[in-house]
Amino acid sequence: MWKERSKKEFIVILDKSTKASDVTPASKIQCLKDAIYKYDSYTTLQKEPVFLDGGFDSWLWHYPSLTTNPQLPKVGNDFFHCFYYFFALTL
Repeated sequence: MWKERSKKEFIVILDKSTKASDVTPASKIQCLKDAIYKYDSYTTLQKEPVFLDGGFDSWLWHYPSLTTNPQLPKVGNDFFHCFYYFFALTL
């Protein structure tokens, strides 16, 4: 999926629970977006990546039927600071 990111119409970046209003230029999730969109010299994306407001927690709350395991165990935010999920969507 990563190698085909330039063919995808949307790249959605999310973590566990970050709200879009809490994203700052120095936040880790914004740095990831910048690395993918501004500094990736291997490919050009069709559109600027977007954030999923509220992260995976929000997705799980609103769409449990579209989640493989809607009963995920509670994990502290520290675990998710290092891991971000990418979903490339083709419309």
